[in-house]
Amino acid sequence: MIEGIAGVSRDFYRETIKVNYEGIRNYYHTPTVLLLNNLPRQMNEYEVNVTQNFIFPLKNFFMYIPGSATCEVFVSGDVAGPYFLLGYDEWLNTDNLIQRTTAPADSGIFDFSMMVYNLRYMLQGHGGRAFDNEKLMKVLTFTNMEYLRFIAMYIGDTPEATWRKGSFTEFGFSNESSIWLTSWALMALRDAVYPEWEEKALYIDPKLRSDIVDFLCRTQTINGSWAELITPNDRNKFGLRITNVSNVFQQLNLSLTAQVIIALKLNTDIRGPAARLINGAIDRGRLWLEKYFRSITDAFDMSIVTYALHVTNSADQNAAFLQLDRFRQT
Repeated sequence: MIEGIAGVSRDFYRETIKVNYEGIRNYYHTPTVLLLNNLPRQMNEYEVNVTQNFIFPLKNFFMYIPGSATCEVFVSGDVAGPYFLLGYDEWLNTDNLIQRTTAPADSGIFDFSMMVYNLRYMLQGHGGRAFDNEKLMKVLTFTNMEYLRFIAMYIGDTPEATWRKGSFTEFGFSNESSIWLTSWALMALRDAVYPEWEEKALYIDPKLRSDIVDFLCRTQTINGSWAELITPNDRNKFGLRITNVSNVFQQLNLSLTAQVIIALKLNTDIRGPAARLINGAIDRGRLWLEKYFRSITDAFDMSIVTYALHVTNSADQNAAFLQLDRFRQT
């Protein structure tokens, strides 16, 4: 049973949760990356669930015991929202929130975003009188540390590849710019812009956002879409999707294009040369989504494309929402 208490009322909800087995976790022979930028942190790469049968033929042992799987439930919404579950003396990160250590840039942006969104939630008055200036400064200090951590993966001026300026890379290699990671970082940085925070501890350079927008606009393909420059890290959501278009199989990159459009739409307040490119890039991307959204067969793709069409006020936004409704499971 979940009991939710907010400033307006109290509510109870009962639900049976079924835990599905996805295999065992590979704890051994795990390559690691030791990140020494700012605060040292060991990154356990490839610590993933390996899908396999737990019963081996002609063996008298199981790889794991059926029925032993566990899960943790986090509730978030318009009333039951995020909070600093470990207290203000501990920052939220991928380790203590989702029990998963990810790549250096991934974890930095995730940690940074979680604390920023929690602070914004508290700004709406949910923190009450207990959330004073001292707690704010402590959380902003942790947020600033994570900001410095993932900004170490930022590619600035590189003589060998000037076109990569403004992009982010997963592991700090200057020849592996990621469109998905860069657009995600741009959204997180925009949400962290707040005048009071800038005066106290967290300052986001406007030129940084402008350079990121410039990179995304310059890497847009001629047809208006965006294609990943490296192997997609999240293959389930932004991986290879082949679509049959008039008997020709094409990679449409609809989900990635939608994410970039959302990121650019959040940052139309930038200044500088990139400000002249951003609206045109958004319009070309919107036209690409409008052209092919009816061919989507994946629920996540349809969700993010529908949202992108709504934020751009597309004429097809209602048609996309109706198509999204068909993915609903009852």
